[in-house]
Amino acid sequence: MEDMKITLERVGKDKVNWFVSGKDMDKMLIDKDTAMALQWELMKEKFERYHRIKYKILHRQPFLGEVLLALRFGLAECETCYTDMKHIVFDPDFMDRINDVEFEMLVLHELYHCILNHCIRAKGKITELYNIACDIVVNSYIYKEYPRSSIGGLEFRHTYKEIEGSEYTAEEIYYDLLRNSGTSPNGQGENSAGNGNGNGSNS
Repeated sequence: MEDMKITLERVGKDKVNWFVSGKDMDKMLIDKDTAMALQWELMKEKFERYHRIKYKILHRQPFLGEVLLALRFGLAECETCYTDMKHIVFDPDFMDRINDVEFEMLVLHELYHCILNHCIRAKGKITELYNIACDIVVNSYIYKEYPRSSIGGLEFRHTYKEIEGSEYTAEEIYYDLLRNSGTSPNGQGENSAGNGNGNGSNS
């Protein structure tokens, strides 16, 4: 790891982000445990894979690509992937299980969450239900170019009540799901409990 440089960046009072950078490589978000577990060459390989997809998107869809250029790539033990509207973060093991087309689809998936401000709009909502609603909307945009029923072994749901998700707002789907779930807006259901607060990320 002689070419690797790790820096710290404090976010708020408690959270510390780790960043890794090196020769011919932009600064990349990575959590501490992942940094310790991955070899430098493997980290660089994953960054380069993201870099190729990023510029492919920029070439094919300039508006989306320009937005993507403003986001940092990250690695963390998060099972799949997520965004906080500043970073697009992938679990390295999950990256190994998906092909390049699936990887591109998921980068676009997280990018649309950022464009549509889903992390901000999630405030005060039940995270699980709102994530489902947001995923249906963004998947619908992606499905037009990549018609698939699953991705990385996960269901790629893009319709709600047999209508494309892009025809709805995330809120329209969310509140309909909420009514059908028997859960109140504060997250309290007849047989369940929840706090209804978004966690600032979408996956």
